[in-house]
Amino acid sequence: MAEKNSCIWVWLQDSEVYKAVYRLTDRTFILFNSQDEIILTYRGLTLEQLHELQALFSRIGAKQIDNRKEPFTYL
Repeated sequence: MAEKNSCIWVWLQDSEVYKAVYRLTDRTFILFNSQDEIILTYRGLTLEQLHELQALFSRIGAKQIDNRKEPFTYL
């Protein structure tokens, strides 16, 4: 599963599941489509930008996955 220093969000949009991963170790944000293909990579994300993303994900109904659980428990 994911490393401990990462945040993962999943959400449904237009009948497709999307996943976003933020890795704290290298401050990288990666967005995946439903085929698990990378559609966006952003490096050097600041903590302020991370908080803005968390607020956005909250507004669109994304679920943050606990790193200690398997993803299928949320889907």
